[in-house]
Amino acid sequence: MGETFSASDLDRPGLTGGRTHLLVRHFAEHPAFDCELCSQQPLTVEKRTEVCSADD
Repeated sequence: MGETFSASDLDRPGLTGGRTHLLVRHFAEHPAFDCELCSQQPLTVEKRTEVCSADD
């Protein structure tokens, strides 16, 4: 995955929209992944090497 990714980037056959959103939140919340949630609309995660804007 790239430095920034959203639920739409995880869209695959067999994965519903709710499941892709769940995966994005998992990447943001799990300590094993160095990511943080940067935007609610669209739901977007960035690797912590990037600086996220507090306005998103």
